[in-house]
Amino acid sequence: MLYFQELFKRLSLTKSNGLFLYSEKAWEELFPVKTKQTLHLLKPYAFFVFKDEPIILFFDEKVNTSDTHTACWNFNVTPIIFFVSQSDIKIYNAFEITDVDTKEPLLKKLAENNDIDQFSYWNLASGETFIKLQ
Repeated sequence: MLYFQELFKRLSLTKSNGLFLYSEKAWEELFPVKTKQTLHLLKPYAFFVFKDEPIILFFDEKVNTSDTHTACWNFNVTPIIFFVSQSDIKIYNAFEITDVDTKEPLLKKLAENNDIDQFSYWNLASGETFIKLQ
């Protein structure tokens, strides 16, 4: 999907600095069994690994549902979730869920299209992203 490739380029995320496509399976030996099983359950389009942890999951907007939000929250490993379409990007905090007591809990939204640069490789590696989000 071209829009994912454009996003990865904008964020300076590459295979050499921690970007993995779910479909390529090269990542399977990197993680403990629970993490690997959960990634197989979630099936993100891609994910970014930093310090041996997947810190961003990238999904197609088509799966931006309450079920996906809840599953990402239950994963409790990855703090940042992107839902991407050709025309839109939504970014969520996977550690904070709202409307827990409803039938459709959702993750807390962090940013949208205009704010994605704060999630660039350099901001992630320097910790700047997490300082801004505290």
